[in-house]
Amino acid sequence: MSRLRALLSARHDRDSGMTLIEVVVAIGILGLLSTLSLGFYMTSMESATTHQRREIAITVANESMEILNGWTPNLAALTSGRSQTNVLAQWATPVSGLANTYQVWDDVPVAATEAIPISRTVVRSGTEFTVVVYIGTCYKRFDSSECTKLPSATPPAVPPSGTAHMVRAIVDVRWTAGTSCATTACRYSAATLIDVTGSDLEWITTGAGTP
Repeated sequence: MSRLRALLSARHDRDSGMTLIEVVVAIGILGLLSTLSLGFYMTSMESATTHQRREIAITVANESMEILNGWTPNLAALTSGRSQTNVLAQWATPVSGLANTYQVWDDVPVAATEAIPISRTVVRSGTEFTVVVYIGTCYKRFDSSECTKLPSATPPAVPPSGTAHMVRAIVDVRWTAGTSCATTACRYSAATLIDVTGSDLEWITTGAGTP
C-alpha cells in the first residue's frame, strides 16, 4: 500500500506543472509566431495600399484624358501657351511613345498660362500625384494601326499620301509614396491619338504602369 502511494505521489509531482525551460520555450514560440503574423499583416497592408494608389493613378489619368476629349481637335488649341523651352525640358524625361512622336509647341505663346498644363499636382487620399501631359504629332498609315515619325527629322507641311496627321497625347502620372515607390517613382501612363484632320474624332487609348 505504501508503495502504491509512493508511485502516485511521484506521478503527481511529474504532472504538477511546466518547468522553467518549458515556459521559456513556449514564450519563444509564441513570440516567433507573433512576429511572423505581424510581418505578414504589414506586408498585406503595404500591398493593399500600393494597389489603392495605382487605382487612384489610373483614375487621375482617365480624368486628364476626359479633359483632352473635351477640347476642340485642333493642334493650335491643344498646344496653346506651351513654349518651346518648356516642351524641350519636359521631353527630357523619357516616356514610352515619345520616340515615335514629333515635339510641338506654341510658336508665339501669348497666353499667360498653358491651355493644357504640362505638369500639375493633385492630392488624393493623402498621396500626391504629379500629372504630366505630353502633346506631339505622328503619322498613321491607313493600312496600319501604328502612328510614328516619318524618315524626315521634322514633320512635312503636307501629310504623305496614305497617311493621316494625328496628335498623340500621353498622360504620365507619377507618385513616390510608399516603400515600393520611395526610391524610384511609380508611374502609370496612358496614351491617346486625336484625329485633327477634320474627319470624325477618333480615340485610340492605351495604358500601362509600374509597378
